[in-house]
Amino acid sequence: DNVIYIDPHAPDRVRGIDGMQALMERFRSRFDHKLEPEGTVDMHHNVFRLRWRLQRDSGEILSCGLMVGDLTDAGIIERIVQFVDAPNAA
Repeated sequence: DNVIYIDPHAPDRVRGIDGMQALMERFRSRFDHKLEPEGTVDMHHNVFRLRWRLQRDSGEILSCGLMVGDLTDAGIIERIVQFVDAPNAA
């Protein structure tokens, strides 16, 4: 409930599950795409990272980037920071 999500497409930090859900719904309403992981989640010291891409069913890649986050000692996500690369920069 207290997660913080930082994204270059959001003007402010997004707080909590409801805020993240609202941001995702707004974004999905503008694009028909799928979020696809590139590889697997890499973790150490309660920090994770995952490369991703937004891809349409046609195969067109809209963007790609890196997600980095912090976990509590109990394994709960407390912060996610999103980095977005230029389209087709994969």
